[in-house]
Parts: sequence; C-alpha cells; structure tokens
Amino acid sequence: MSFLAKSDLSLSILLDELDEITRADSAIVTQGLSAAEAEARAYLYDSYDTEAIFAASGTARHAMVLQCCVDMAIYRIVAACQAGISMDDRKERYDAAKSWFKSVAKMENYADLPRRTVTKQVHIRYGSKDKRENYF
Repeated sequence: MSFLAKSDLSLSILLDELDEITRADSAIVTQGLSAAEAEARAYLYDSYDTEAIFAASGTARHAMVLQCCVDMAIYRIVAACQAGISMDDRKERYDAAKSWFKSVAKMENYADLPRRTVTKQVHIRYGSKDKRENYF
C-alpha cells in the first residue's frame, strides 16, 4: 500500500478542482503521488528509517511528512497539466516542503521520526605505496 492516496490531496486542494485540472486522468495523479513520495524518501534516507516512515497508514502517518508530501504531489500534478492556473502559491508551498525535508535531513529541525539503525561501516583504503626513488 502506498503512503499517499488521492484522498489525501484534499488536505490542500478540493478534489473537484483536482479532477478539473487533471481532466479526471488518474495516471497523472498516481505519477504525482509516486514522485512526491520518492523525493521525500530521497531527502530522509540517510538519517531516518524510510521503510518505517512510509509503511505507516491512516492516522499513524507523521502529519508534517504527510502535509509536505501532499504539497509536493500537488505541485507536480499542476505543473504536469499546465492548466493555466497561477503556480506561485503551489511553488512556494513546494519550496517550503523541500526546505523542511532538507533541514530535517541535516538534523536542523526536530522531527519525531524513526531513526535509521546504524550498521557497521566497512572502510575501503585506496591509494598506493610510497613513491620509490631509484639511484643510479
């Protein structure tokens, strides 16, 4: 089951408006939802357990992650359709969501998200031996 559903978009846009923008094409909505979730995963992957975060459903989902994903998805959907509407508000919300994800990933903002378990890192040494000097 996906983290986002079409019904979640009603947090930021009326579903009637969404159907009008996409001309009721569910493929555009599905693509926008998938792209937003993938972008959010990319921001959070290094520090947080993204499998646990995005496996949650219903009210168990983190509210801020959900809202930011919805804003990112709507921006992508509206941008894909080019319905002749003002993109200023959507662009601002998209940029705000992106900056929130970046600050959470850098640990600048607190987010009550499950942390990624630390695994033993294997260090690889690379380089060469010291330069040999030949004397004749």
